[in-house]
Amino acid sequence: MLGLDDVLNGGESWLLSVVGSLTAPLFDAGRIRNQIAAAEEGVSIAELNYRQTVLIAMQDALETLSELSYQQRLLNVGEQGVANNWQLYDLAKLRYDPGVTDSINLLTAQRSWFRARDSLIQAKNNQLLATVNVFRAMGVAPELAE
Repeated sequence: MLGLDDVLNGGESWLLSVVGSLTAPLFDAGRIRNQIAAAEEGVSIAELNYRQTVLIAMQDALETLSELSYQQRLLNVGEQGVANNWQLYDLAKLRYDPGVTDSINLLTAQRSWFRARDSLIQAKNNQLLATVNVFRAMGVAPELAE
């Protein structure tokens, strides 16, 4: 509204305030454009961070799957080693019983068989740990049979 002072001054102050309020959004010196650009850059950075996180998770999953495969192969080799060392121990016992060889050969074969069994147990433990790491990397839990 126009007051008495505004009419006496020719309405200049009122006119200037109206013109100033109308032109303020038009002449913001690029602030709005800069805010939009900053928001778009923030979105781009968030997308790149997301992609990096996904890639790291995929790399971790692939590494744990590779480790599981490696531990499974070691377990298979350990099982073959136990079977081979059992046969060697069995042969040494067959030769020891009639007196063809001495007890040192029998004890050596038995020690090899025990070492192979120990290695198999360690390989099984490592294979189970690798399985747990795969579940952890995949972010799932195994289904337990009741």
